[in-house]
Amino acid sequence: MREDLWKTMSEKIKRQNHTKRIRERIRYALNCLFRYSQRLLEWMPCKSSRICFVTLTRKGYVDNMRCVAQALKERNANLDLIWITKYPGTCSSASDSGIRVIPYHTLRHFYLQFTSGLLISDDSLYHGLIRRKKQVYLNVWHGGINYKRLGREGISFEDSLMEKIFVLKNPCPDYMVAGSRFFAENMKTAFGFDQTVFLECGLPRNDVIFHNALLQGNVKRFYGIEDKKVILYAPTFREQDDSSFMDGIDFEKLIEAAQERYEGKWVVLYRAHYFVRETSIRSKNVINVSDYADMQEILIDTELLISDYSSCMWDFSFLYRPIIVYAPDERDYCEKERGLTEAGKSMPYPKARSMGDLIQIIENHDFAADVQKVMEHHKEMGAYETGDATGYITDFVISKMNKRQGTYR
Repeated sequence: MREDLWKTMSEKIKRQNHTKRIRERIRYALNCLFRYSQRLLEWMPCKSSRICFVTLTRKGYVDNMRCVAQALKERNANLDLIWITKYPGTCSSASDSGIRVIPYHTLRHFYLQFTSGLLISDDSLYHGLIRRKKQVYLNVWHGGINYKRLGREGISFEDSLMEKIFVLKNPCPDYMVAGSRFFAENMKTAFGFDQTVFLECGLPRNDVIFHNALLQGNVKRFYGIEDKKVILYAPTFREQDDSSFMDGIDFEKLIEAAQERYEGKWVVLYRAHYFVRETSIRSKNVINVSDYADMQEILIDTELLISDYSSCMWDFSFLYRPIIVYAPDERDYCEKERGLTEAGKSMPYPKARSMGDLIQIIENHDFAADVQKVMEHHKEMGAYETGDATGYITDFVISKMNKRQGTYR
């Protein structure tokens, strides 16, 4: 009976996968036809004052693109700034700032992106639209270093079709923001980007890490924890969306260990990766801050960061505060998931592979000695962070727009 049931389920899964592949091929063929038809519209002008910010994965008006959009709006109120998103309901702050929020995969999205003089993305582009020769494409990415493998190094393509879609989604940008020399070198390998496209300026979102006086305390006030010190737990995503790696964490013991060593009242903030749909945290002393818009503000109010393979550790490291790598699934992650880059393998932060390790590190580790290790890590990776990335990119964008203004039509 069990064998019959298993055979039935296996056949059902095979049929579903077969149907999925057929749909993907049909969708790909339609996108190719749509892309080809756009060649007939090349006569349409690209407006030099129109800038499209395209984010296909993130909710909210956030991260590097928000920093650039705000700065451009302040510098030139006449710019037509467009925010393309799958989640327009989460971007009211963009609308309040005078930026048009447009739903992804709509006619307005297609028209406005097609006629924009400048495209800015923090990841990939919609593969149904061509990138016109008249347009400038700037990628501001979403990390200053790659601790985990990305692109061709970290993705196993199911078939040639998936690889073709990947190529269409990730065209080589004209310019790309880089947070470190290692990032630029790794992206060249992982995506095949030209080494000459990288802007060695750091990430706009990290400017507040260097100039944090005005933002200090925002998160603690928002959650009513002004009298407490913060442990932030911010793991990256897993391809299988498996949260079992969190099962061994006893947040109460983390708090007890921190309070025993450092005194004062402590609380744990949990921040899920934006790819993670839902994770339940069962502890009265843990606050889920996954919906808080600005990750950098959370970092500024954090005394101790616990993560695994996320680049948030790189951002936080410029505050020179304690960081712990909690990686109980490192072997599986390297063998079955994306795996680690050379930067990921040489992270200077103490590593815990179990709850016991985690407690021992909090109680006994010499975090002061890590400061020198982190500084050496910055030097070895070729850190570009100076706290002035937003101004640099804003000046760069405006200069490029002024130079190309007469060539858009």
